[in-house]
Amino acid sequence: MTYPPYQFQPLAPSLVVEFPSPPSVNKMYGTNWQTRRRFLSKDGEQWFKAAATEAKRQLPPTAPCVPGPVAVTYEFGRILDNRVRDLMNLEKATSDLLVKLSVIGGDHLIQQATLRWVNDLPERRARVTIQPFVVTP
Repeated sequence: MTYPPYQFQPLAPSLVVEFPSPPSVNKMYGTNWQTRRRFLSKDGEQWFKAAATEAKRQLPPTAPCVPGPVAVTYEFGRILDNRVRDLMNLEKATSDLLVKLSVIGGDHLIQQATLRWVNDLPERRARVTIQPFVVTP
């Protein structure tokens, strides 16, 4: 099966949302070892509630805010505690929040993703920029 080439073309203004950074995936989810199923931990529940409350204040009341394929830029305030940090570990919970709040129609619609540490955000803060993504022939 072949897929058409994708090219990023911003069609509309970007949607930018800021909220607290999520905990690591290991702290975000727990495992029920009897059923082998993952569940949202208390840390995860607290983060989702705090991040959702803050993000909702910044979003327009339409759902989904950006329909169709999207390009997403994830920026996280650098954490300065001399521990080794995994930037990729922060994407999944952040994307799940965008879906839960209907900012995007589903994380399967993310066609391009950029993740980076930034110095212009306080520690443990996240900024997400979402733009439409167009398939060009």
